[in-house]
Amino acid sequence: MLSACPQGLYPPGVYTPKDELVELCKVVAEYGGVYASHIRNESHDVLNAVSEAIDIGRQAGTPVIISHHKVAGKKNWGKSVETLELIDRANREGIEVSLDQYPYKAGSSLLSATIPPQYHVGGVQKLIENLKDRENWESIKKDIMDDSSKWENFVLHCGMDGILVPSAKQTPEVEGKSIKEYADKKGIDPFEALFTVLVENEGAALAAYFMADDEDIERIMGHPYTMIATDGILAGPGVKAHPRCTGTFPRVLGRYVREKKVLRLEEAIRKMTSLPALKLGLKNKGLIKEGLDADLVIFDPNTIIDRADYMNPDGTNLGIKYVIVNGRVALKDNQNTGTAAGNVVRADR
Repeated sequence: MLSACPQGLYPPGVYTPKDELVELCKVVAEYGGVYASHIRNESHDVLNAVSEAIDIGRQAGTPVIISHHKVAGKKNWGKSVETLELIDRANREGIEVSLDQYPYKAGSSLLSATIPPQYHVGGVQKLIENLKDRENWESIKKDIMDDSSKWENFVLHCGMDGILVPSAKQTPEVEGKSIKEYADKKGIDPFEALFTVLVENEGAALAAYFMADDEDIERIMGHPYTMIATDGILAGPGVKAHPRCTGTFPRVLGRYVREKKVLRLEEAIRKMTSLPALKLGLKNKGLIKEGLDADLVIFDPNTIIDRADYMNPDGTNLGIKYVIVNGRVALKDNQNTGTAAGNVVRADR
């Protein structure tokens, strides 16, 4: 399977014209692949961004998957009603459009994503050079505070109190604090705090951006074309990544199935297993059936829950008894057995 997945919010993907994506996806279509899109905007322009992804699939003849769909920024909350209608309408027209989601209010990215795209031109080193020159600070701040701007503006979406820094190795004193909390502690302006942390860490600091709303999360989760996904980045021991990396699936089963009853248990399991296997052409995955790979998770629906958070992303999930990969026990009672039975998975579309 081939997949075209431009990073629509970030340089250099943000500069990719639509026509180029259509041509790339025509090649993907020749091989039976899908267009998995990190759409260009998840906030003020989310409707146009979803429409663009759908139209690329329409023109190229590829199925579309909208990755980690959300509606960001308080001013935009509720727009999931319209984005989901766009997806429904496309499917009625015969364009195969689905989406995935992680069940958290906060997204995660580099802290440098707070800086407008024009200051990234030339790469990370050029960005840091721009930030080291204090004469640039006022113009960068002005561009960030311009609410008519068209880029994905995390500062306006979240506020400085909604930008948490889980990891910044060169400035450990900021870890676990929001930019506002850190600025208050240091007695400096939040923008000075933001720019200083980025410079001292050479851009290599992570952020959790609290930008989504419960109603949108639940509405998207309940949609029939939504799959559950982590959007997680593999991180080594001790790295403070987003808790979605380890907590996503137990969180859905515990909080959204058992406690909130947003989904029935059967629906949630389908969204985690057979639906993504179908969409990605993984014919030996996703079902318990003779002849298919014996990949099983045995859990207690009455106790399963996530315990990872932003400062303890490796928090041990509760209620999982066994994880079986290709017929071999990989995890028993939350203990890794050391068995590595995974294989390279190839699509068969």
